[in-house]
Amino acid sequence: MMPDEIQAALEIATRHGVKVTAHSGSSDATREAVNLGVKGIEHGYFLDREVLQLMHEKDVWFVPTMIVSQPATFEFFRRIGAPDWYMARVKEVGVDH
Repeated sequence: MMPDEIQAALEIATRHGVKVTAHSGSSDATREAVNLGVKGIEHGYFLDREVLQLMHEKDVWFVPTMIVSQPATFEFFRRIGAPDWYMARVKEVGVDH
């Protein structure tokens, strides 16, 4: 979504008393979403202190994803039949997460 589209969605949601959250991993995207009025951030793998402080100041909730890409989850993914390409991705991103 573009900033104008995000702003429009936020305005409509606010009119109806609904808080908006965003899936975001980067500090830049999160900063933009928070400044537009998003009230919650999910995932946030690579947030820096500056954006975390901004979120605190604006009372924005943070719902981190902490274990989905860690070795403890690999057996779960195998049991549900996750394809090999997905398992490779989980292992690769888990290092950074």
